Amino acid sequence: MLDEWASAVTGVDGSGKGGREKVESVGADPQWERAHQVWSLVVHTERTELSPEHERALYRVLRTKRSERFALLERLPGPVRRGAAVDLSPLEEELRRAGVDCELLRS
Repeated sequence: MLDEWASAVTGVDGSGKGGREKVESVGADPQWERAHQVWSLVVHTERTELSPEHERALYRVLRTKRSERFALLERLPGPVRRGAAVDLSPLEEELRRAGVDCELLRS
């Protein structure tokens, strides 16, 4: 079990960057991960570097209310959501498809 966690954190190549493949190999309980907010969805792009299309994708994918949009942009670059890998993986995929530089990392 510890080896699975370590591979999820360090990555297969030891680079320290987790990825979608490693997240799926971790056999943790999603309820426990949600309660302890084990994973973070991290956006690496600076607020000033986001195109209008990327901003719209962030708002749409993360289902951000208008009143919360400024606070979301202020957190960039950095974690925008925390929770279970099973919940965050689809968000990461959709953001990547929209061209947003992001990844899942263990908190």
